[in-house]
Amino acid sequence: MRIHLNKSIIICLLLSPFGFVFSQSRDLELHISKIDSFISQKMIENQVPGVSYVIVRDDSIVHQKAFGYADDLGRKMSISTPVALPAIANSFTAIAILQLAEKGKLDLDDNVVRHLPWFTLKDKEASSQITIRHLLLQQSGINHLDGETFFKKADTSKQALRTLVKEFDTFSMDFDPGSKSVYSNANSGILGLLIETISGQSFEEYVHQNILDTLGMTDSFVNNFNPKSKNRASPHRYWFGQNTSYTPRPDRRNITGTAIFISARDAAKYMNALLQKDIRLLNKDSYAMIFDSKLEAYREGSAFGWFRDMKNTTQFSSYGWGEGHSASILLFTEQKVGIAVFANSVSGFALGNVWDIVVTPGKMIQGISANTAIPTVNYLMFAAVMLIIILFTFFIFRLLRKYFLNKPIRVPSKTNRIISLVFCLSLAWFFIIGLPNLVSEVPIEAVFLYTPDVGWTLLLAAISALTWALLRILIPYLTKRNYK
Repeated sequence: MRIHLNKSIIICLLLSPFGFVFSQSRDLELHISKIDSFISQKMIENQVPGVSYVIVRDDSIVHQKAFGYADDLGRKMSISTPVALPAIANSFTAIAILQLAEKGKLDLDDNVVRHLPWFTLKDKEASSQITIRHLLLQQSGINHLDGETFFKKADTSKQALRTLVKEFDTFSMDFDPGSKSVYSNANSGILGLLIETISGQSFEEYVHQNILDTLGMTDSFVNNFNPKSKNRASPHRYWFGQNTSYTPRPDRRNITGTAIFISARDAAKYMNALLQKDIRLLNKDSYAMIFDSKLEAYREGSAFGWFRDMKNTTQFSSYGWGEGHSASILLFTEQKVGIAVFANSVSGFALGNVWDIVVTPGKMIQGISANTAIPTVNYLMFAAVMLIIILFTFFIFRLLRKYFLNKPIRVPSKTNRIISLVFCLSLAWFFIIGLPNLVSEVPIEAVFLYTPDVGWTLLLAAISALTWALLRILIPYLTKRNYK
């Protein structure tokens, strides 16, 4: 899964000097020493159980290291410990599609309906124009929030992807296919079903056979209920400041964008294959397509599972969080350097910062210092939501106390009650829909899944607001009747 970030945030995360070069080995060694210290320190500050990372250069591993623990039983985190690749898994999905194109089994400009005749969105005519290329370049036009339907339920059946894509018939489109780029998880779901339909294999089987096995990625696997999952790092999420482990629900609906697990050791093989343009994976034309620095889609967002740096056009990154893990991969295609960082935890909202642990090392090897403090606005927003809960709870308590003690209660005017109800309904909408979409563009289901403390806080705020509005209408009315 990718938790979609606003463009301004993406730019800040990836910003780097245009003329950046890895000038000397000693410079890189100094950066590595700082990275090791940084990770050790930030893990303690944020209660992150385990982190692993690897740096490659010129087809060799420059440095690889693991910190902390893979689970709460004391199993050490190692370079061979698999970690989920939320969103980064999209790059594997793109490679699978390009492989099928190389074999002549599809054309990137094929309309999706050519291979899935029943495929449709709410706008049947417009959705019939969506091509495979549009999906790869995040240009399908499918509404982003609609695309987060993955999180609303789980499905482990062989038909999970087909069932998922059939649900898209109620989805709206925000723009005409190909006119702009906006990330939607729905795109990867459709691509996954195309892979299964065209190859005749399950998504898991195809990725294992044509990517993982091809590159000798022996630690890696697909699906969180794969037999190999017992070796994975245990996922963690925050519960009001305490980083706790949990067991994600088995699911195949999100398999194309989240449920690929690789180790740091295998990440080195994957990065080197991309940097060296390994023909076992793709031909040169396909690599040129992925890392086309002039591709318009990169100016607006991602393509083929990658983001391109806004200034350094040979710098590509893929990152995300979900499944109780956070991950980032950064490639410098001109210098043939790559860095991958994995953590078995996701960030909390103002209560734990795992995100910067996985993205900052990519800046540090460039000599860029980074501010990893949690933004003040996060604290302010969290404090504001808590304050609203406290205030409404106080108002509710005071009103109920008057009612049960038979004390006089002022009956507000009809206009006043309507205004109060509309205001509280608006607040409830903001907490349940508006704020999750504003902060990370995800539905409340995803918030509960990955940051449950935030989910419950928002839900309690919405309930308290609505309860106050309803009691303010009902209790004076009941009190008046009782006095009669």
